[in-house]
Amino acid sequence: MIAPVLQFDDFASDARAVRDAVISGPFETVTGPDGAKYTGISRYEVPQWFSRIGELIGCPIIPRLAGFRLNLEGELPHSWVHSDDICAKYATVLYLNPAEQCSGGTAFWKHKQTGMTRLPSDTEIQSSGCVPLNFHRWMTAEWKNLSAWEQYAMVPMQFNRFITYPTCFFHSRFPFEAFGKGPEDGRLVWVCFYDKAGEA
Repeated sequence: MIAPVLQFDDFASDARAVRDAVISGPFETVTGPDGAKYTGISRYEVPQWFSRIGELIGCPIIPRLAGFRLNLEGELPHSWVHSDDICAKYATVLYLNPAEQCSGGTAFWKHKQTGMTRLPSDTEIQSSGCVPLNFHRWMTAEWKNLSAWEQYAMVPMQFNRFITYPTCFFHSRFPFEAFGKGPEDGRLVWVCFYDKAGEA
């Protein structure tokens, strides 16, 4: 497995029942913490899954943002590559498509010019002689420049496969374009951004 990504298969015993409930319910467009509009969001609640994450990683978690995301054929991400550090310290992806629909997964990327695989902290940016605000503006522009990146790893999509990793790591769904015509066959994942209880 890719450091520092943790992978657990057969995450939830109720995954199929939850999938059925989610695809039969409403989806909406919401504004994310970055100000962008995100389509295909379901707010179906699965509090039991927060406890399950804690069991797997060995400590309770503090959920910051969670929900189901449906993406369809022709949909592309806002940026080719990104990090989610504005949401929390850790991210998760739970794949919820049956085997016959699974395609691609989650890719992890290295910035060719700097060799970075994660977004550095402001302290690290300052120690390198850069102004954090200027660096973040530059990196946000780089996320939209696919030629600036090299994919070095990918976790394949599999039903009920769960991965978790620090939000600072550069990643994306892959392939970038989603699939399916509607809730029954579109790309469906559950994402949760969380902090570890007791971690500064």
